[in-house]
Amino acid sequence: MPEVIPLKKWQDKYKYWNETNAPNLKQADPKAQYRENGTITYLTFHHADASPKDRSEAAEIKTLGDKVWMNHARDNTYQDVAYHYLIGQSGRIYKGRPDDIAPASGTYYYDIKNPKYKENGRLDFDHLNGGEKPGNNQGHLTISFLVAGEEPSKEAYDSAVKLAAFLMDKHDLKTDVIRVHREVANSTCPGDKIHKWIRGRLGKEGHKLEGDGIKRIKALLPQG
Repeated sequence: MPEVIPLKKWQDKYKYWNETNAPNLKQADPKAQYRENGTITYLTFHHADASPKDRSEAAEIKTLGDKVWMNHARDNTYQDVAYHYLIGQSGRIYKGRPDDIAPASGTYYYDIKNPKYKENGRLDFDHLNGGEKPGNNQGHLTISFLVAGEEPSKEAYDSAVKLAAFLMDKHDLKTDVIRVHREVANSTCPGDKIHKWIRGRLGKEGHKLEGDGIKRIKALLPQG
């Protein structure tokens, strides 16, 4: 397991974190996106759509607090950071919500047995015709890059590979269960750059491909 900065450790360094604005997880409503994750079946990549001013720990924690925690826990009633792990451009890995709690999202993930995709790699909703119902995001472990429009750094990608490989080995997953957010939900996340790192290229058949990201993760997995 690569080093992960615990949730409490980075929140203690965030100057606006205190008991008055912290959500009470003991009173969390499961309908408000704080529910058990169940059996882990997917590893899903996101981007946080927020970029620190530099790669210092202080700048990354400020962005985690101002743009991620405040937005997720306070403004969107997700009860906590939506993702399980967040990776800064420095390569530091920050813990989000517990692995046994499902990820939160403004877009529900779809449980589709035979998904179809558009030329840009996004899930094609035109063929659903209302027949497929969105699920509640259970079964996904989520890794989010702490970037907006820019590409993650080499250090961030290196950390993502090590983290993903550890989590997938722990849950006995193969790389065919790796997804990016836009492949399971109505979203543009995590953007073309990260999508291409995972898949190699965009396209209707892109979800079947292995880009540099998947190849590197696969090389670390005994189960492939």
